Parts: sequence; C-alpha cells; structure tokens
Amino acid sequence: LSDEPKPADAECFLRAKAGIADLLEGLVCGDALSNYELYANGAVNLPIVTTWHTPDFLGRCDNMWCYYVGGGVMDGLSSRLILVPRQRNRILGVQLYYYKIKGFLHWGYNYYYGELSQGIFDPKTDTCGGFSTASTSYIVYPGNDGTALQSVRQKNFGEALLDVQALELLESLAGRPVCEEIIHKYFGKPDFFKSPETPEHHQQPSQTNPTYPSCLELPSKPKADLTKTPWPCWPTPASAWPPANANS
Repeated sequence: LSDEPKPADAECFLRAKAGIADLLEGLVCGDALSNYELYANGAVNLPIVTTWHTPDFLGRCDNMWCYYVGGGVMDGLSSRLILVPRQRNRILGVQLYYYKIKGFLHWGYNYYYGELSQGIFDPKTDTCGGFSTASTSYIVYPGNDGTALQSVRQKNFGEALLDVQALELLESLAGRPVCEEIIHKYFGKPDFFKSPETPEHHQQPSQTNPTYPSCLELPSKPKADLTKTPWPCWPTPASAWPPANANS
C-alpha cells in the first residue's frame, strides 16, 4: 500500500488498507515498513524492514521480513551491488538464519529503465543508468538474444539463500545450538552492520583454518568486448527500443 509509511501517515494508510482488506483476505500481505511504532499499533501484520532497522524489531516481532536498497551500503551492511565485496553479499544468509527472519524482499532483477524511467540504458556499458549507485536496479544482464545473463552477484546472493537452507537442514539433524556454535566460531555474533571483510568482525583466514570468506574468492575472468554489443546506452527513448540491429 505504501513505501515506508511514517506515524504521520497512519490515518491515510489505515483508510487505504480498509478499502481493499476484503480483496486481500487469505493472502500473504506485507509492507515495506521500518517504523516499529506503526507495527506495534497494528497498522501492518507483516513488516518488511530495511536491514539497518532490524535492531528495532529483533525480539519484538516474530514474523519479520527484511530488504535492502541500493543506497544501503554503509557501515558493512550486506548488499549485492557491484561495489560490495562478495563475502558481504553472502553473509546475509547467515544473518537471516541466525535472527529467524522469515523472508527477504527482492527488487531489481532486470530493470533497465533509467531513474524516473527517463530512457533505457545498457548495464554492460553504463552501470548506473542515472541511479546514485551502480547496479541497484538489476542483477542480470541482457543477452543479445533477449535472455538474461547471470551475474556473479546473483550467484553469490543465491549461495546466501543456500546457506539458510543448509543451516536449517543441519538444525533438523543436530539442533539449533550446533548451528549457532558454528556461526559463532567463524563469524562471532552476526551483526547486520558488520561483515566478514571488516577488520573487527572476526579472525583473519588462514591456510590451516580457512574461514568462510576465503571460500568465496573466485578466479578473475577476461573482460567482455563491450564494443560489439548492439544494446543502446541510456538515455535512449523507449520508443526507439529495440534497436534495429538487435538481431544482427
């Protein structure tokens, strides 16, 4: 219904919610909401909280989801932006499991319109498209045949979700205390504002006792020849899409 409503928006928000309540009955309905006061007052049953506001809800909400946005890369926060180290991308899975967060809201799969939809951009040659942070609106790249090309960031994020599943499986076999003991051993107590690459987070990886981040180092790949791509750069008017030579 809204995007991060504040207490001042409560009256309008509740009126809009009442107007469609019968249409949503039986469905999973959540709102991007990082203000605990509104949640406590019953305005939203399933809050989807920015990762940097999760401390306000932990221990006081048992059905919280979370999400992050392109600008939320400060203070070691997890993100899947190009500029974020891969270990910080992947640590999200451990954080979700440890704090029993029920879900994660994803935005920006293949959005190639520039900010405020001012034209289409090619993310292979223009990583921002007018947005303030590179890669905030997409996690795959457009192939010349119209298919989506996976990014390392997407695969890395997928590994974070697999970590959640692996920990849940281990919990079913050995119990949650065993999982938490392993997490504490390699990461300390998870903190949304710290990630494995921050010096104060935990011990440095070693050859005899490699830690989780060392497993994430991938060999570099040669750069693609972007001069051969037929995709236009932003801002190309939407009316000119697709380009005439897109299939050449």
